[in-house]
Amino acid sequence: MNLAKLMESQIILNDRIEKEHPRVPGEDRLAKMALALQVELAECANEWRGFKFWSNAQEPRISHFAPGVADSYNYNPLLEEYVDGLHLILDLAIELKIHVPQTISYELSMPHLTVTEVFVDLIQGAYWFLRQKHRAPFPLQTGWVQYFAAFYKLGEMLGFTWEEIEDAYYAKNKINHERQATGY
Repeated sequence: MNLAKLMESQIILNDRIEKEHPRVPGEDRLAKMALALQVELAECANEWRGFKFWSNAQEPRISHFAPGVADSYNYNPLLEEYVDGLHLILDLAIELKIHVPQTISYELSMPHLTVTEVFVDLIQGAYWFLRQKHRAPFPLQTGWVQYFAAFYKLGEMLGFTWEEIEDAYYAKNKINHERQATGY
């Protein structure tokens, strides 16, 4: 995993977004990022479907082709939503000026947590960043690293390899740049 390279790509995208959509006085961009992360995690959970006890269809729906994209293949809406979350987690690090370490230990004490419980923890954890913004950087740094590790663990639990995640991240990053170019 090359987390530094992902951060470089995210910084470039963020700089472009700042130019295209400058902050307005009084705007709390961090609050918007925290809410956006919660929404993306909920969308990811929705694509996962495993919490839908009322449904017989509890497996992710994975398309072979992206709708409306002629040359696409292996389109996976679950992976796309997961990667949308990754973009926002990197955004939080940039916004909060968190030094992202080159390596992160992914060994977490998450014994016996289900995918559902990890989704709930991550959705709740997004709010934590908003509450910590005026605190010392060390707890913020540690908290971000732990949050990222839990998010990474979720990806493993969903069956993704880091290579798949990186590939999907760069594909979505390209789409995000195209969206900025077309006035999304």
